[in-house]
Amino acid sequence: MKNFEGKVYVNQGNARVPHTVRLQAESSFAAQQMLKAQYGSSNVIMIPYEVSGGSNYNPAPWMERY
Repeated sequence: MKNFEGKVYVNQGNARVPHTVRLQAESSFAAQQMLKAQYGSSNVIMIPYEVSGGSNYNPAPWMERY
């Protein structure tokens, strides 16, 4: 499986906020289909692109400890 990253809109109150998501899939097309299934076709902002391991990805930045 390969790692992909894409952008989707997520509802936050009355606003739609862009959010970066990371997922594993066999291809870019499969990753795009997964995002459409999970977030809805109208909420997918961009086609997912393949990324390497990368350790600086934070899936939930609002949950950081201070």
